[in-house]
Amino acid sequence: MIRQAFDYEYDKIIQIWEDAFHDEKEYISFFLSQHPCYTCLVYETKQRIAAMLFLIPCSLARQSGYYVYACATSPEYQRKGYMRQLLEFSFRKAQQEKAFGLILVPGSNSLFKYYEKIGYQKFSGLGRTIFYSRRTERFLFQSYHDSQLILQIRNKFFDVKTSVHFGESHIQYIMKQVEKSSGAVLLFSQNEKTGYALCLEDALSKELHVMEWALLSDNLEKDAYPFFEGICHYFDKMQLFIRSQAKLNMGMTWPFSMIRRCKDVVFPDYRLSYFNLGMDT
Repeated sequence: MIRQAFDYEYDKIIQIWEDAFHDEKEYISFFLSQHPCYTCLVYETKQRIAAMLFLIPCSLARQSGYYVYACATSPEYQRKGYMRQLLEFSFRKAQQEKAFGLILVPGSNSLFKYYEKIGYQKFSGLGRTIFYSRRTERFLFQSYHDSQLILQIRNKFFDVKTSVHFGESHIQYIMKQVEKSSGAVLLFSQNEKTGYALCLEDALSKELHVMEWALLSDNLEKDAYPFFEGICHYFDKMQLFIRSQAKLNMGMTWPFSMIRRCKDVVFPDYRLSYFNLGMDT
């Protein structure tokens, strides 16, 4: 039987999550504290939860849909088709709601083929560029906590037709997650130029990663350099590892997300579409 989860079942959900992804309990509990139980679907058999997934509301081309997250099956119930049934149930739910469809990020390269078999297509890619500081002209950043402003900048910067957008509650969650992970949400604002960067420092390598950035400027190519110089200066780093929309990068590009469409909507090559701000920043 497939149904929504109940609040009192979160201990069982945490156990399945830990077994599948090996995340720390603190992170799982934080996620569950921010997401109501009705966003979680479970497959129940013999009064036990065998599999689960979360449906996070999002939009594409001004049409609502869902980001499918944390697909996990309890070890003793794997290879019985329960997850596939959950995914099909989620797709039918999206169809009934006249949504654009479902979008997800495969947890490994091998899972791209699995999702293709059940109707998913590559939707977006991500690029990665290494930025080396020259200690030249820079923009000045400050740590910022205004999710509404971040949302406004994001919605203007990323094309509404080809990019997945989230509501303010999701932006608030991501900002809290970044801060809990010893990162920072940085804001730049000068004259008519405004931008932000979600930054994380790797605990082991101490590398600084820009997980997402946006800059509203009349000359993006010119202003991008002092923008990233400002981030280096804020963290006192000589280089950045920048993850962003593939078409905005000249570096490496790889498939990132997949989509299963409920409607006959034509999307461009996956390197031109954009999905980020997944839970695993």
